[in-house]
Amino acid sequence: SLAQQVGQQELVSAVFMGMLLVVVIFTTARAFIFHDKLFLTVSAYTLLTIAYHGFAWGYFGDAQGLLPPWDRPLMAVILLLLAMAELCYGKSFPVFSQDKPGVWPKLFNLMTAALVFAMVTVFFGQNVVSTIIVNTTVSATIILLNISALCCFLSTYSRLILVYLITRTFTVLIYLVALLAYYRDLASPGTVNSIFMLISCTTVLIHSALVLARHRQKQHQRADENQRIAVLGEVSRAKTDIVARITHDIRTPLSAMLGASE
Repeated sequence: SLAQQVGQQELVSAVFMGMLLVVVIFTTARAFIFHDKLFLTVSAYTLLTIAYHGFAWGYFGDAQGLLPPWDRPLMAVILLLLAMAELCYGKSFPVFSQDKPGVWPKLFNLMTAALVFAMVTVFFGQNVVSTIIVNTTVSATIILLNISALCCFLSTYSRLILVYLITRTFTVLIYLVALLAYYRDLASPGTVNSIFMLISCTTVLIHSALVLARHRQKQHQRADENQRIAVLGEVSRAKTDIVARITHDIRTPLSAMLGASE
């Protein structure tokens, strides 16, 4: 019945929202424990995801829907902030080579400026032009992140970047398929909502897992570096001790010989 469908949808949404809240608490705690701002970026992204779905499906105020046009500019602003959080995550992770970043940091800054400009146009009024600007900048952000991650993987062969790239590619494809099914009335709004919530939770969980893996990787690198420095110190001390002994062994007979000759 309709009541059962509504009840099931509320249950699914409550489960997903609970998972996202757990991620917020977890990443915020890790940010203060490890002093890593990237955890705070994931936490902010997760909170924006909760807000986006909450306002879209009427959990916070009137239902706005997942896609434009919206009655209020709030949804467009949250969507643009989500794109900015994705850019901040990609730049801090980073999803481009650290040794040879090239033009990627400048492109990320340029795209951030474009998102800010889109946000300004939304505040001045929602119309066809602002909707086109919002859709264009968000789509360009997704493309930029995927291309930069692909170029980074091809130059570094990093497993973390590969996981990031595969996850983003699959989530975008699933999102597009669900969107097409929704517009062609092949899936109910409740089903599409569940799919979008699943995509959001998957993205957030993968982001969190990648940050944890990156932190552990840095810890291992620091430990290896400290061990290498300790070994070099031991080698240096051993060399100094050997030279001192050789010098002493040579100096002693020379001193005796000089004393005898005098």
